[in-house]
Amino acid sequence: ISNVAVSALSRLQGEPERQRRYFIGGYTIVVSITLPIVVGGTLFAEDIVRFVLGPQWVPAVPIFQLLAPAALIGTLLNPFGWLFISSGRADRQLKSSIVWCALLLTSFGLGLEYGPKGVAFGYSIMASLLALPICFYSLHRTPVRINDLGKALAAPISAVAVAGSLMWLLRFALPAHLPVAVRALGNCLGLMTLYAIILLGVFRQW
Repeated sequence: ISNVAVSALSRLQGEPERQRRYFIGGYTIVVSITLPIVVGGTLFAEDIVRFVLGPQWVPAVPIFQLLAPAALIGTLLNPFGWLFISSGRADRQLKSSIVWCALLLTSFGLGLEYGPKGVAFGYSIMASLLALPICFYSLHRTPVRINDLGKALAAPISAVAVAGSLMWLLRFALPAHLPVAVRALGNCLGLMTLYAIILLGVFRQW
């Protein structure tokens, strides 16, 4: 998607309105695909880790979940690279990356005292704090506005919130003796199905 997006946006430098629509279209697709993956991986982390890596990896589940906000922020911010590259503003991308890396390393250092969980928690907190400033910086002097992002995010976030809540409640009704593979795959598949029904059927986000 990124390869196609950068190429398309590069050809639209003289057409700001079309550039805005193309970017928001691609941004919506990326967020709509990755959001339920991050949420599903967080909600059903223990079953997924048991199924994929084995029971010996269960102690890593809290770290996996603490990293979820950072994964979500990464999903939301990654497409801004399309704008930097397609508009020839790699210098601004470099500056934002330097600040991002420096502050994240600082968060790692602050979290070290509390072990791996502290590092993961610090990473997610710092990523969350940097999200909005990075958005404003990335969109500066582009045809894309913050409210455009809000509109693009509204349907996917609403759909995943409803689907995630329903599946989280439903998991408690599942028999405890079910194999871990059935629980992991069933919960994830259920979340994806509900999410798709809500996103496509209710919000018409085709």
